[in-house]
Amino acid sequence: MWDVVVLQENTFVAEQVLPETIDAIIALSEMVITKGAKVFLFMTWPYENEGNMLSEIRETYQNGSK
Repeated sequence: MWDVVVLQENTFVAEQVLPETIDAIIALSEMVITKGAKVFLFMTWPYENEGNMLSEIRETYQNGSK
C-alpha cells in the first residue's frame, strides 16, 4: 500500500470548476483515506499569459479538498 497519493487534474478541466471534477476529487480522496493513506492535491498552473485562470483552478482544488 501507499502512504501518500497525489492527485492532479488537467489545467483546462480544473479551470472549468466543474461539479463532476470536484465530485471525482472528493470520491477518490475518500477511497484513498479509507485505505489509510494521505491525499495531496498537486495544483496545476495556468497557461502562459493566462494568469486569470489561476483563481478558477484554485477554486476547483479548494472545493475538492473539503
